[in-house]
Amino acid sequence: MGYEFVRKDVGATSYRVFLKIYRVCNDPFDFEQTVKIKVLNTTDIRTSTHSIAFFTLQFTHRQITELPPAFKSYCAVNDPRNCVEMVVFSEEVSFADSPEGYTLYWDMCCRNGRTNIDQADTSCSGFEVRDPEVFSGEGTTYSCKIPPPSKATFNNSPIVSDSSVNGCISRPLYYQFKYSDPDGDSLAFRLGNSFCMAKAATTDFYPALYTQGYSGTKPMAGNPVISIDPVTGVLSGTPDRLGRFAVTLEVYEFRSGQLINIHRKEIQINVYNCEIQTPTSQVNCENRVIDFVHQNNTSNSFNWDFGVTGISTDVSTDSFPRYTYPTNGDFKVRLIVSNPFGCTDTTYSLMKIYPGLIPDFKWNDPVCNGEQVSLQDISSFQHGTITAWSWQLINTRKVFSTDQNPVFEYAASDERIYPFTIQLSVKTDKGCSGIVQKVVEVFPRPIANAGPDTVIAFHRPYTMQAEVKTDHQYLWSPSDGLSDPTIARPTLNLNHDQTFILRVSTANTCLSYDTVTIRYFKGPEIYVPNAFSPNADGKNDVFRIKPVSMHVQTFEIYNRWGHKIYSSPDYRKGWDGKVNGVTQDSGMYVWVLIGKDENGKSVRRSGNVMLIK
Repeated sequence: MGYEFVRKDVGATSYRVFLKIYRVCNDPFDFEQTVKIKVLNTTDIRTSTHSIAFFTLQFTHRQITELPPAFKSYCAVNDPRNCVEMVVFSEEVSFADSPEGYTLYWDMCCRNGRTNIDQADTSCSGFEVRDPEVFSGEGTTYSCKIPPPSKATFNNSPIVSDSSVNGCISRPLYYQFKYSDPDGDSLAFRLGNSFCMAKAATTDFYPALYTQGYSGTKPMAGNPVISIDPVTGVLSGTPDRLGRFAVTLEVYEFRSGQLINIHRKEIQINVYNCEIQTPTSQVNCENRVIDFVHQNNTSNSFNWDFGVTGISTDVSTDSFPRYTYPTNGDFKVRLIVSNPFGCTDTTYSLMKIYPGLIPDFKWNDPVCNGEQVSLQDISSFQHGTITAWSWQLINTRKVFSTDQNPVFEYAASDERIYPFTIQLSVKTDKGCSGIVQKVVEVFPRPIANAGPDTVIAFHRPYTMQAEVKTDHQYLWSPSDGLSDPTIARPTLNLNHDQTFILRVSTANTCLSYDTVTIRYFKGPEIYVPNAFSPNADGKNDVFRIKPVSMHVQTFEIYNRWGHKIYSSPDYRKGWDGKVNGVTQDSGMYVWVLIGKDENGKSVRRSGNVMLIK
């Protein structure tokens, strides 16, 4: 913000006051149509006033121009020549002569997220409406001071030649603030604070809160650090950090050796990576086509050589070419980039063409519950070696092995089929990678139940008592004496003791086994020992009966006083001589068997047994 002296009237002085605002060209949101400039009386340019007079000026006249780029002392193919527009609002204003002078300022939201201004500074935040959206950000204030007559009868702001300036990381920045003073005053330069907002009841302003490591006098990082020459106004240094930086210049104006005013100018310097950008190296494991990708300015010219030896047609001048390689292998791609100002640079990248990776695996299918899943990598690659494997259980998103052929442990039950999605990721020595997923099903294992061990009478047919399920298959072994060894309950005609093995299978070939022993005695009869000794010596510790060709419904034991002390429908368990865990006294006990014979006739048998300790 500044002013030009127009004329001196009786009791007043007229100035043309101007405000300059900068933005990127072609912004979809227009500049403000009008701005309101706030005016404060002040007694001195360096101190606060004891009383504040406040009024507002509205500027409606504006002019928009595109700024020329500043001179650069180096050549970079990705020179950031972004377009910057400047709008100048100006009005002629008559100020009543005041021994205190005037302070003018314009405050507004929002800055554009600059790197060196702390965006968390809530005391300096604000918002603006860009119909229909509302944007928030850091506030900013531009100001100027008209000195009192005691400093200067009249004055003009120094005139500056505006240009847009950008920096390149690791390249020397040299920017000349080109100022001249219409009044012939001497000028000196220094860096200062960006302003946030006016302090209430004063003509001072709050400085912006800088991000850690930055300040008004150190607005940019650099090596050497960014600084300004106080005499020439040359800003120089070598930026070493990318970003957008608010830089505020304070121009000290001296007349006859006395400081009469301090003028301010804030600019934004964007620091870019201006070096040639190497195309992204790629490995194509599917086909021989490469779509070349890079981040160089598209306004540049490009000269590609795709690195195929022995031919000259593997070239292109497209910005982002596509090329189909004639063969497999490693190819060193050369890219020459030239910008419109004669800067040229060369870079190289590596493209690898190795199609033919097919990730795959198999396992011991079918997997029955209780078995391990033995996984086997059967991936194939035509142009190298697979060097890394990663097995992941998708259901839990966990990698369970990096072996080539691991064993997968799982937890399931025999209630239903359990599916597990397993993913195999493979990598090759050529940089290729591939992924395959398959569903491994764990099938329930059948439960084989061949029935209880049984004693039958000689020359009597017997129906085997396996548990029957319609979706299971059965096989008895040996098949001697069986009417059909492939059914669950074949008829047995045999006259010698035999142990049979029953194999039960399902359609998924999951297997289960059980055994049953058939013994033959003369019968129908009941074979009962006359004594037993429950002394835990492993010999004759349990009293058991052996009914032949009889169905036992109840087996009971009574003591000498006729009290029932044991009862069970399963005679095979026998009696261990205990009641409630206590071994009974030696003596005679009575056993009773209730059941039916092979013809269905009720049977009741009883007898005595001696318990010997």
